[in-house]
Amino acid sequence: MPVIRVDEEVFKELQKRAQAFVDTPNSVLRRVLGLNGSAVEGDLPRARPALSLAGARVLSRRGSTIHERIAQDYASEAEYRLPILRALERMGGPVPRDVVLERVEQTMAGGLTRADYQTLAGGDIRWRKMAEWERHKMLRDGLLRPDSPRGMWEITEEGRRYLAEHGGPA
Repeated sequence: MPVIRVDEEVFKELQKRAQAFVDTPNSVLRRVLGLNGSAVEGDLPRARPALSLAGARVLSRRGSTIHERIAQDYASEAEYRLPILRALERMGGPVPRDVVLERVEQTMAGGLTRADYQTLAGGDIRWRKMAEWERHKMLRDGLLRPDSPRGMWEITEEGRRYLAEHGGPA
């Protein structure tokens, strides 16, 4: 999928025309350009609502000019935090990594895109790798037990408090 770089003025105009949590930059441009048919080849279908333009990621080239990447076609690491915590809370005790990831996939099934299921250069599936990176952050943040047996994930009391404050059980 190509990356589109736009200047600040164009980006702000796209934001004005976007419907938050509904439009992608591609859908805004298709509407503005009068391209009402189906998406162009290579455009990834989405099972979840698209990210808003406000959720764009900023890219920098050698610290000079800042460009906007106005489409992210896969879930961010942070989107896995609550599904992981919910799965661990429901299942109790230490839970094998693969069992947790299966539950997370079931929970997020309607929100994962084709890009989430892409195989990365190292052979991993993108969404699984992103969830595992989020697990590392959760260990650092004290939400998961660092002393669980290898391959086992376990929520801490801090993780339960976080879950209660940020989303509770689903």
